[in-house]
Amino acid sequence: MNCEVCNMEDIKKEKNNHIKENSKLLEELSVKTKDAYNDGKKIYDKINENMENLNLKIQKIFTNIRNIY
Repeated sequence: MNCEVCNMEDIKKEKNNHIKENSKLLEELSVKTKDAYNDGKKIYDKINENMENLNLKIQKIFTNIRNIY
């Protein structure tokens, strides 16, 4: 029978390294997610602003048309 004896300290260090690597990846993902959310919110706000401006322009055009006729 072939058995391998593992040093618990080595296993602990390896697991800690994996945890640190995964924590770093999660932190980077969190930052990217927040950035993407903020970019999306800026785009959404700009679209709403453009829609409001477009509605005002349309109202002015209809007012001008009514005043002409």
